[in-house]
Amino acid sequence: MALRTPELYMATIMPPHHMVGRFRRKRRGPSSRRSGALPRREDGRLGEPSLPRDRAALLMTLCIAACALLLGGCTTAKVAKPQAIPAGAPGFDWIESGFGLGVQYAVPAQAAYGYETLEVYVSNLGKASVRCAAARLDGALLPWASALTQAPGTNPATVGTNAAPALPKAVAWWQCYPSATLAAGETIVVQVNFRLAVGRELSLEFADGRRLKVMIPRYRAPAKEITAITWTPDYKRLYVQYRSVGVGPQQVWVNGRLVGKWQRLRAGDVGPEALAVALPGAVIAGQPVAVRLLFEDGATRQALVRAWAGIGLDAYALNRAETNRAALGLDADSGVRLAKKYGGDVACTDAKANHDGASAAAVIAEREAAYARDAQHLLAVHYCTSMRPPLWNIYGSIADAVYANPYRFSYGGNLRKYLDEEETAMTRSWLSARPRPWLYMPEAFRKRERALEAEELRTLVWVALARGCKGLSYFAYDLPSKTGYKDLPALSRAILELNAAVRSHAAELAPLAPVSARAIETTKGNWVKLYVGWAGEKGLLAVVRNLDFEVDAKPAGADGRAFRPRVKSDVTVPITIPPWFRPALAVAWVGDNVELVKAGPGLPAIAPRATAGWQLKFARLDALGVAWLPNGAENAPPAASADKN
Repeated sequence: MALRTPELYMATIMPPHHMVGRFRRKRRGPSSRRSGALPRREDGRLGEPSLPRDRAALLMTLCIAACALLLGGCTTAKVAKPQAIPAGAPGFDWIESGFGLGVQYAVPAQAAYGYETLEVYVSNLGKASVRCAAARLDGALLPWASALTQAPGTNPATVGTNAAPALPKAVAWWQCYPSATLAAGETIVVQVNFRLAVGRELSLEFADGRRLKVMIPRYRAPAKEITAITWTPDYKRLYVQYRSVGVGPQQVWVNGRLVGKWQRLRAGDVGPEALAVALPGAVIAGQPVAVRLLFEDGATRQALVRAWAGIGLDAYALNRAETNRAALGLDADSGVRLAKKYGGDVACTDAKANHDGASAAAVIAEREAAYARDAQHLLAVHYCTSMRPPLWNIYGSIADAVYANPYRFSYGGNLRKYLDEEETAMTRSWLSARPRPWLYMPEAFRKRERALEAEELRTLVWVALARGCKGLSYFAYDLPSKTGYKDLPALSRAILELNAAVRSHAAELAPLAPVSARAIETTKGNWVKLYVGWAGEKGLLAVVRNLDFEVDAKPAGADGRAFRPRVKSDVTVPITIPPWFRPALAVAWVGDNVELVKAGPGLPAIAPRATAGWQLKFARLDALGVAWLPNGAENAPPAASADKN
């Protein structure tokens, strides 16, 4: 039987009362659920099944049941009773054997390259901890990553058999994220990354003997998506950015608790919407947080991330002496650690092995061990110059976070285009990790005749921050002089300046999620690119990048600069203000004398149905300008859910 959307393809061993709903022929409205599911009450919990409308189907069901009784010697079979749903339990797609369940596919970063990741969300509704002991795909055991990384002959399960554990050919990797153990009330997500055609049935076996069976749906691009989850620095409020055309959220759960206060930040036509959510309980860095949205059309979407407010400031391969870190304004502890295999460089590791996904088992095993040992630090992988399109889909969902480090200045083919190539790689890294955090490694070594200039570094860092970057790791200060740049004081000063700016604006940058990026012709032949991000209800960040510049492989000209933007005066950029925003003023973080003004009749209409008619005016634009637009009502708390619209 064909089901209509991938997130509603979920099925388990069903008690008989669920079979009644299978004879429904159509949905009667937006609140109707898929076939076989219980209808949802207004409070988000599952109610009683409705009777079938097709009387012939009902008579057929009764006849089949009667025949079964006769064949069974007129004895009554023992039937599992429908489980009581705990008070306040989330409205799951399915509840079975004390678990709340939901199924969906992650959104791939690169369409048409395969390696789709199935996500099965499992919530423990009981009062005792439970551990997932095994998983099987169509009956075949899926070995744990720790077994896959053992040397041949050392796995206790295969010693003496000359057999090595292996995944089915269809599977690139699988894991229980962040752990195979669920405490009471906790949620994990079982992920299976399919290399080839997907399987048909996933079976989960728990240490207490319970089993769950999930029928695997065919992959279909999700109609809804949670694109980012961000936080205030004190972790008291989170922001959920989501994509859902024409349909808004109806209810929100965080870690299994129905949230009573949240505010919908409507987008108009400017990009994805967001929710400002008052957290129902305390959260600390590194804590797993499960978010579930029920939309007005009855569809659901889930995400599980480890809490990370950023912004971490680090340097890759840095001499760890405290004086060196302090000299660059780095954090004593950035909160994010790289996987050890090739410094977390999955792209180069796979290229060396000539096998896409070769690093997956090692990364998963290390991540599991790191989480068990230290639950407050995130583990990240990074994408380097050997990146190939399939790898975005393989590794984006494995670790707690990803770093982008494209190095297009030193390794790109066209120096004139390297800034755009760098940004493209940043975007792919962000898309691969969403809604988990992504971070950025600015290139800071000398492979060409020169290193990056300070203005190039500032441009790249601010573009990354506008794209939602949640940490920086400069590569690589204090390496040998032939590749390092510690003899370049201007670049060192730029790093110190950037880190100070990030730290001073942490309250605005931590909750920031990217909304839009577009090129704009301000006057004939003069082009800039405008990046806009929302920091929840606090305000908007606008970064304007000058697209008119010259760049050389070595310093040229009288000023000794190899990167030469064409300085512009009185640059006016139209900016679309979302419906929730109350325009107040613009504060220049980078650039001179920025103003937010009401536009005249000649303003280009970027998004005519949103609240438009505003302009940003920079008195002078060098390589870039950065403006913060505080919301006039930024200190208002999230509205009660009843008042959310």
